[in-house]
Amino acid sequence: MAKLKITQMRSTIGRNPTQRRTMRALGLRKIGSTAEHDDSPAVRGMIFKVKHMIEVSQDAPSGAPSQDAPSGAPSQDAPSGAPSQDAPSGAPSKDDE
Repeated sequence: MAKLKITQMRSTIGRNPTQRRTMRALGLRKIGSTAEHDDSPAVRGMIFKVKHMIEVSQDAPSGAPSQDAPSGAPSQDAPSGAPSQDAPSGAPSKDDE
């Protein structure tokens, strides 16, 4: 089952008491604190209730390959064969003079 990493980004001061209790139930006490939970409908419901105060990221299951940088894939920086972005294509270059 996938894990969700939940980080508190905003304070609970002045918030609705039910939102405060939801943050506590998620295991979040202070700004910057992080908790991990299994991805389930109950946890998703709690996240939805306090989504304006938290940041959520999904952790890859243990043993699964990371999807950040697939091996052997070409870089997305610049497509091969594309003209350089240094000068506009219609503008004369210094070599033309």
